Amino acid sequence: MTTSATEPRSDVDGDRRTASSAQVRSGRRLVAGAATLLLLVTAGVVGGGQVAQAAGTVACSATGAIDASRTAALRSDCAYDDLAVTVGTGRTVPVPDPGTTLAIGVVMAAGADELPEVSITRDDAGRVAVAVGEKIYGDPTAAQSLTADTSAPAAPQATPGCGSTTAYSKSSSTWPGALSWYLNGTSQPHPTAASTSVRWGAYSMASKYTRCGYQIKTRATSNYVGTTRYAVGVTTSGGCSTNSDGRNTVGYKALPAGVLGLTCVLYTPARAIEADIAFTTKESFYVWSGTGACKPGQYDLRTTAAHEFGHALGLGHTGANSGQIMQPSIGSCDFSTRLKGSGDAAAMAKLYPLG
Repeated sequence: MTTSATEPRSDVDGDRRTASSAQVRSGRRLVAGAATLLLLVTAGVVGGGQVAQAAGTVACSATGAIDASRTAALRSDCAYDDLAVTVGTGRTVPVPDPGTTLAIGVVMAAGADELPEVSITRDDAGRVAVAVGEKIYGDPTAAQSLTADTSAPAAPQATPGCGSTTAYSKSSSTWPGALSWYLNGTSQPHPTAASTSVRWGAYSMASKYTRCGYQIKTRATSNYVGTTRYAVGVTTSGGCSTNSDGRNTVGYKALPAGVLGLTCVLYTPARAIEADIAFTTKESFYVWSGTGACKPGQYDLRTTAAHEFGHALGLGHTGANSGQIMQPSIGSCDFSTRLKGSGDAAAMAKLYPLG
């Protein structure tokens, strides 16, 4: 992901992505306040997670990957264009440019082992911090920006089936205009129905419609541009690629076990820059508008797409079983969150206000 599209990617480049534009934050509550972060450096623990400080520095010429625990050893004056950070077994994210953040949002199949969400940030001074689930590594000053912005605003009274909460979390910056995106249909489960399902999911999140008996006032819109052969900037290990095409691409990848969808978002403090979304090829997706033909073990693609477009639009997770699109997992043949619940609606109205 990058701010420019000077070098197109082919499908062969599928597992490569650049870190030169925007980063992504997870929607989790991580750390609050510089004092707490400084304490972490001394005590080594925050919110059950550890903050690692490594001795020595990483050379500017370093290539390949370093462990997340060594991010404190990255120099602020180095570009690190060919260096990635390991955030799990075989899972890497690139070192971003100063002033940008890269965040990974994930939706799981219900009951699957969780794949931690990840955010890596580099502040204007070049300092780097990374959050892997509840753990935070790197520079404590840079880590302050990884604190999730979570609130529970008042919302119109919910109707039955609207979910159990009006709370939401913000995981990245918003888009100044429409979220325009392309679809790479390679490996999609059905050439027509799957494309329709993904487009429907995008519209479900980026529109005024809810399942709550009311409509919201929001400027959020998504714009399907068309198909592309450019690869999705998501890796099969659940990370983000180190090369980019400068566009928002949606497609399919063999994601880690239990992961239904994964989104990599690049952003600055002011705005989102680029987002790529991958749906797994390892699970069976239900791609039809009606619900009666769903079989056990299938997962609704419309619901999955709505969730991942929520991440692309800057939303983090709500609580488990909250009845929201943005709850962290989806059950087999569960169609209950195809449309926004009260928390989803509050988020879109707040983050993308109309007028």
